[in-house]
Amino acid sequence: MHFLHRSPKSILYYFLLIWLPLALVAALVVALLANSQIKASTVIAGAGQRAQVERAVSLLQSSIDIIRGDALYLANHVEFQHSEAFGLTQSDQRARSFADFLRFHAKYEQIRFIDTQGQEQVRVERQTDGLVITPKELLQDKSNRYYFQIGMQQPQRSVYFSPFDLNVENEQIQQPLNPTIRVATPIFDKQRNHKTGLLVINYRGAEILEALAEMDNKNGAQLWLVNQNGYWLKGPSPEHEWGFMLPARSAHSLPVEHIKLWSKIINAPELGELTINNDHYSFTPVELSNATIKESEQTLGKLYLVSYLAGEQVKQAVAPLKKKVLGCRRGGCVYPGRLGILAITLDGAAFPGRSRTAG
Repeated sequence: MHFLHRSPKSILYYFLLIWLPLALVAALVVALLANSQIKASTVIAGAGQRAQVERAVSLLQSSIDIIRGDALYLANHVEFQHSEAFGLTQSDQRARSFADFLRFHAKYEQIRFIDTQGQEQVRVERQTDGLVITPKELLQDKSNRYYFQIGMQQPQRSVYFSPFDLNVENEQIQQPLNPTIRVATPIFDKQRNHKTGLLVINYRGAEILEALAEMDNKNGAQLWLVNQNGYWLKGPSPEHEWGFMLPARSAHSLPVEHIKLWSKIINAPELGELTINNDHYSFTPVELSNATIKESEQTLGKLYLVSYLAGEQVKQAVAPLKKKVLGCRRGGCVYPGRLGILAITLDGAAFPGRSRTAG
């Protein structure tokens, strides 16, 4: 009964003395819990990025294995063709075999047989109106092209992969841009056991780039594919890509735009992670070079896969947890807000005549 006769000021005093410390402790516990769950969410997001990168590595490696198998299969088929059969010259037989192969393998755009002097002897390519066998008078001299020179140095049953770049025809970059990997393996005369030329297959690089684009996560994590010099093959936007071949885009590269990230990537022997300005990156090297080739700059070589999650996307990922734990809405957080309302109510009871209007 004595407590009931206390003044409103005393009620506020006892409230602050007893309940405010408890409320502060409770708020601290809730904040720690929220922070713990937010960190857990960030870890989960990072795990998703690592899984994304690992899937992309498997895609690249399996794609290269399939291409290698296709090249060796076709080379073996060509080597068994006789100089004359069924009234067809050897070049006619090869043209027919190449056309049949392209008809059932949409990921390849062009197949050529180049003789030991670098002159195209047979060329079949996919065009908008179908498969076309190039007339003899339009066949080109490729003796100065790096893929011919390196390909001819390879031993039997060895497959050379060129750098992943843009296709060039008649010394000009093909338009629209045509990402390409050239695959070459020497052709041997099985009876005399000597090289007769080079089988060159143009793989449609967009197949890999499109497959990587499909792996971009719904949470916003974007996959990048970067060559060994730090240029994007698949980047933040098309305008960032192929800077090593297109002068207008030459300033777009990881060493120029993200030097801290690039330094970390090239020194990571395996899967690594880095957070910069709340942006989170997972990355790994992918070694696809040929062991028999020393000129690493002229092979498919080492590529880098990077998963990029923008800081804003990280915030969006943890927002549901903040809402759940703290009851946060656009206007603020419910838990501390309710404490404030209660204090104001008691303050009003203690000082009923006080004006709430700012002076």
